[in-house]
Amino acid sequence: MGCGDGELTYAMAVLRPDMHLIGVDKSKRSMNKAREKYKLHNLEFKHGDISSDLFPPESVDVIINSFILHVVFSNARYNERIVSDTLRKHFHMLKNNGIMFIRDFARPPPGQYVLMEMHDEESEGDDVGELSEADLLVWYSEHARPKQDPGCGGFFLEELPPRFPRTRLFRLPFKWAYEFVMRKDNRENWQHNLPYEYTFFTVDDFRKELRVLGARLEYSGPHWDETFVAENFDGHFRLYDNDGEPMGDPPTSFIAVAHKLPERESLLVKERRISDEKGTLEITAMRNEKTGDILDIVTRKMEVAEIIPYRVTDDGRLIIMLHDGLIRGIVNAVPRAGINLDGRQWSGHMVEPLSTLYDHLREIGIFTPTKTRKFARDFLGMKPKAGAQITAGAEYYPDPNYIDERVHTFYLEVEELSAPLPPKDKIFHNKQFRAKSRIREFHAQHILDAISVGLIPDGRLELQILALYQHLNMKA
Repeated sequence: MGCGDGELTYAMAVLRPDMHLIGVDKSKRSMNKAREKYKLHNLEFKHGDISSDLFPPESVDVIINSFILHVVFSNARYNERIVSDTLRKHFHMLKNNGIMFIRDFARPPPGQYVLMEMHDEESEGDDVGELSEADLLVWYSEHARPKQDPGCGGFFLEELPPRFPRTRLFRLPFKWAYEFVMRKDNRENWQHNLPYEYTFFTVDDFRKELRVLGARLEYSGPHWDETFVAENFDGHFRLYDNDGEPMGDPPTSFIAVAHKLPERESLLVKERRISDEKGTLEITAMRNEKTGDILDIVTRKMEVAEIIPYRVTDDGRLIIMLHDGLIRGIVNAVPRAGINLDGRQWSGHMVEPLSTLYDHLREIGIFTPTKTRKFARDFLGMKPKAGAQITAGAEYYPDPNYIDERVHTFYLEVEELSAPLPPKDKIFHNKQFRAKSRIREFHAQHILDAISVGLIPDGRLELQILALYQHLNMKA
C-alpha cells in the first residue's frame, strides 16, 4: 500500500517469484512510470486510494503498510478515525490466515515534555537547507502542521539557559521532539514532508486498534534502525526528561505483524491467575564447589530432542519444517521482577523446531534408512528422502548456571509437504489450549532474518539453522 515509485515492490517480486505482488498508489503518474520501468510475470501496479475498498473481501493473502498510514492520517486533516477505518477495510480484504504487516512511527506518550540539547552552531543562510539543526527546530516550531486552521499550526518551544558552553537547550512536547529528529536530516524533501504529521497512534493505540479488529498480534514493538541512529542521532542531540535524566535514543519506527484468523481462534496467551496444580519444574538448591555460592537450579527431569526436517529446492534454497503456533505462555507471564526493556510483545504463539523426548531417539540406537522411515512416520508424519538417515547435530545447554537441561538436535532430509501437518501425539504440543499448531515449511533464510530483527526470539534456533547450512556446505 502506498508503493510510491514501485522500486520496493519490484524488489520484493524479484525475491519472491512464487508470490503475485500488487503495488498500489494514489498517484497515476507514479503508477504509469512503475508499469513502464518494472515488468515481471508476478508484478502489477494499481492506481487507487488505500483508504478505500480497493479489493474484494477476503481476497488478499498479505497487506503491507510501510510508512504510509501517517500519510493517510495527514491527508485526512490529521484525523485518527480515518486511519482506524483504513485498517478495518484492509483487514476485511484479508483472507482467513492472512497477514497484515505495519511499519510506521509511534507517538510518544501524550502530554510528556522533554529537554533537547543541541550544538550551538551558526546557520549558513536563511533557507531551510542552510539552517543549523537548532535554528531548524525553531523554524519547524513555527511552521509545523500547515494543514491546520490558521493560528493552530506549530507547537510549543521554549529555549532554556544552556547547561554547557556551545550548546542550546530547548523544552518541548516529546511528540514534536520526535517528529523533528525523524525528519531533520531529509532537507531535500523538507517542504514535501512538512504537511505530514508522522505520529498519531501510540504503541498501545496501535495494539488496541488491531485487537479490536480480531487480529492475533503475533509480534509488535518499537524498532531501532542502527544505521539511522548512528548517522542522525549520535552526536547531534541528547534527550532528557524534565528532571534532567538522560532518555536514550527514541525508536525509529513501530512494527506489528497481525494475523487474521477464523472466529473463536486463540488471539493472545496471557497469565490470568496462579495455578494450584503442581508444576513440572523442580528447583534444587546446589552449592558451587569452587566459590561456595548457593544457587537454585531448575530442571524438568527430562532430556529434549529437537528435530528439524529439511529439503533443498531445485534452485538451491533451503526449506525447513518447523512447529508453527506452538503455545508458549512464558512470553506473556506476569513479570515477577524486572521490566520489559525494549517494549516488544508476542501473542504467545511461537515458531520452534519439532521436539520430543530424547529417549525416543536413544532407543533407536544406530540410525539406518529403515529405522529413519519408521521414526519419520510415527513421530513426524513425513516421508524421508530416499536413503536419508537422521543426522545428529550439536547439543545445547539453555543456561548451565541455572537450568539443568540439555537439548539434542537432529536433522532429517524429507520430501516436500503438500500441506501443513498437525503434530503427532509424540511431538510436544500443549493440548490445553484451543489454538491449533501446525508443522509448516519455511524458507530457512526467512527464519534467520526474522530472528535477526527480533520477530522470533529464539537464539538456539538460529544456531541450529546455521549449523545445518554448514553441514550442507551452503551459505546463509
